Parts: sequence; C-alpha cells; structure tokens
Amino acid sequence: MAADGHLFGGAISDYVIAVGSGDALLLAANAPVWFYNARIGGTRYETGLTDINGGTITEVMSDSAGAIPQFRGPTGIRTMWADASAGAGPRRLMVAVDLSDEVAELVAQVATLEATLAELSSAPAWVRRDPATGAWPARPETGRWVIWVDTLPLTPSPPAIGGTGMVDGLDMYWGGA
Repeated sequence: MAADGHLFGGAISDYVIAVGSGDALLLAANAPVWFYNARIGGTRYETGLTDINGGTITEVMSDSAGAIPQFRGPTGIRTMWADASAGAGPRRLMVAVDLSDEVAELVAQVATLEATLAELSSAPAWVRRDPATGAWPARPETGRWVIWVDTLPLTPSPPAIGGTGMVDGLDMYWGGA
C-alpha cells in the first residue's frame, strides 16, 4: 500500500557525509538515517515513513555511494531533520522534493483571491445597523457606494440622508418598516 506523504531524498544534495582521517569528508555508504520533527530534541519519526514502493520503514539506508534514496515521509510533513549518527546528531534539514505541484496550486489560488479582491474593491460597501444597540456604525472610509441596510424602524436615520430607497451621492439607504 503506497503512502500519501511527501517525497523526500534522491536530490543532488541528499547524501550522508562522514568525517574520515585528517578531517577528510567522505560519502558514507550504507548508513542508517533517522528523521525527527526538530533540529534538537523533538520526536523521531518511527512511523509514517515508507520506501519508494510503499513498504513501511523506520529509517532510510544510504546506498553504496552514500546517497539517500527516495522515500515518503509521514502524511502532511514537508520538512524533517535527518540524523545519520544513530541519534547523536548533528541533524540536517531535509525538505520534501515534490513541493513544486503544491506551490503551483497555491500560486493559482492566490491569483484567484487577488482577482476576487480586485472585483470587490469596486463593489458597494454594505453597512447594517446594529440590531442589539440600534446604533449605526460610522460611514466606512471609502470612495465606493455605501448601501445602508436596516431591518429596524427608520429612527434614527443612518449617518447619511435617510429614508426608504434614498440615494444620495455615494450613499444608498434601504430601510425596514
């Protein structure tokens, strides 16, 4: 059964590095990598990880060249802290490699919201008298039409020229009985 978590590993920077003699940096082959929800402390992810074929795993093993293969993280997790020293640290941040589709979807949603906001910026503002207090709010600071809506008796009038069905400049009042 394939997991639905984000895809991690397999990127150009996903390797396990070990320190060799003379402080030489080496690629660490067949090293177990554990994942946590925090850089320091936190909780190790021991459930929710799956290999690329959907098999349940609790750690990822680097390959013979030290590369971290692709795997899936727990559902909804976009970043994890990787530790290739059996919990002794240091941990390094890994970011899901499949976020581009999610980002593209968010960009489209933002564009839709911006278009809606542009349409609303020229739409009339609606103001309703507070039925609990009977008070009218101040006229909004806008150059748009303001429509005063009321279901209470017409007294007092709104802070514009009142009356049922009155239109005056940028104000329209539609009142109740």
